[in-house]
Amino acid sequence: STNPEVELARRGVSYGESYIFFEERPIVIQQTVQVFANAGYDMMLVTSVRPKVARERFGLDKGAEVFTLTGYNFPLGKMIQAVQDFINSKKAPLVSIGDLDNIIEHCGVDMTLRAVQQIVSMRKKKTFTLLISVDGGLLTQNVRDLLTGMMTEYKIE
Repeated sequence: STNPEVELARRGVSYGESYIFFEERPIVIQQTVQVFANAGYDMMLVTSVRPKVARERFGLDKGAEVFTLTGYNFPLGKMIQAVQDFINSKKAPLVSIGDLDNIIEHCGVDMTLRAVQQIVSMRKKKTFTLLISVDGGLLTQNVRDLLTGMMTEYKIE
């Protein structure tokens, strides 16, 4: 198997950055998370599916932390706190939010963007990688621009 660091470079991603993936289904983000996992980074998935399912989809072992968003109104405050605790307690943390559309559906665009902004701004205090996937086709150009203003757009081939 190839050296994970080489594979990350080939994909044009580097540790400590924030990337937004515009894709209908979170496929490329899952592959990218796997490469980071193989390179030994600490993993946290934020998802709306059960932890076991999330880990399987992303090909991660039990060591990966999973924060599951459930209920009618997703608890974004709790999610932000969980992310904060995770990055503060790990040496080389990576946080992946695999389905931003779902969060937007439950919480609305404004609250979701504010939550993303808060997580992105944690990078001022501590280095970590943030990967977020969203179906760009469902977003207005304005929302896309706000997201690409906060994060680097991952170029999907």
